[in-house]
Amino acid sequence: MKKKEFLNILNEALLGEVSPDIIEQNLEYYSQYIGNDSFREKSVVEELGDPRLIARTIIESERIAKEKGKYTENKYYNNGYENDLNREEKESQGTKQSRSFAFGNIKWYHKFLLILIILALLAILIIIGQVIIRILFVFGLPIILILLLFSMFRRR
Repeated sequence: MKKKEFLNILNEALLGEVSPDIIEQNLEYYSQYIGNDSFREKSVVEELGDPRLIARTIIESERIAKEKGKYTENKYYNNGYENDLNREEKESQGTKQSRSFAFGNIKWYHKFLLILIILALLAILIIIGQVIIRILFVFGLPIILILLLFSMFRRR
C-alpha cells in the first residue's frame, strides 16, 4: 500500500466520526510520519498497519476525551511534534516535573487508608517489640545472671 492510499483509507474511516480539524491533524501527522522517501514509504506504511484500525483508535480516543471533559481538539497530532517540543522546552528550562510520589494527586480516602495502614504497622511493631522484650526478661535475664555467677565461681 502506498502513502496516498493509506491516507485516503484513513480519511474515509474518520469522516463523520470526528471533527474535520481532527481529521486534518491526523492526516498531516501521518503524512509527515510516512515521509516522501519512496524507498521507505512502503515499509513505513506496512509498519503502521491497517489505517482503519488507526482510525478506530483515534475515534475511540476522542470519544473518551469528550466523556472525561478533557476535549482539547487533539493537540497530540499538531504538526506531529508539539508534545515533544513542549517537553524539551520544559526540560531545558529546568522545569522538568518530578516523577516522584506526590500526595497532592491522591484522593482523601486513599490518604486516610494509607494512614490507617501505617498506624496498623506501627501497632504491630510495638506489640512485637514488647513480646521480644518480655522474652528477653523471662529467659535472657536469668541466663545472664547464671553466666555471671558461673564466671565468678569459676575464678575461685
